[in-house]
Amino acid sequence: MASLSNILREAGVQDTFIDKLSDDGWTIELFSMAAPTMDKFDDELKEILGDLFDITTAVQRSALRLAWSRCQASQAPPSTVEA
Repeated sequence: MASLSNILREAGVQDTFIDKLSDDGWTIELFSMAAPTMDKFDDELKEILGDLFDITTAVQRSALRLAWSRCQASQAPPSTVEA
C-alpha cells in the first residue's frame, strides 16, 4: 500500500514539504480530507504548510495539488457497474 510520502514524491513534491507533512502526522486519508474542493485545498495549503508556504513555487503548489487529487482518488469507493 502506498504511503503519503510515496504519493507526494511521485507527484514531484520536494523533500522539504514531504518532511513537513510527515512530521505533522498527515496520512493519505487525512490529506485527502483536507478540503472538499481544489479551491478550498488551495486555501488550506497555506495553513497546512505554515511558514513554508511562503517559499512554495507554482510548480510545487501544482505538485501538491496533484498529490491531493491522487489521495482523493485513492479514497473514493469503488464504482459498481449495473448490468
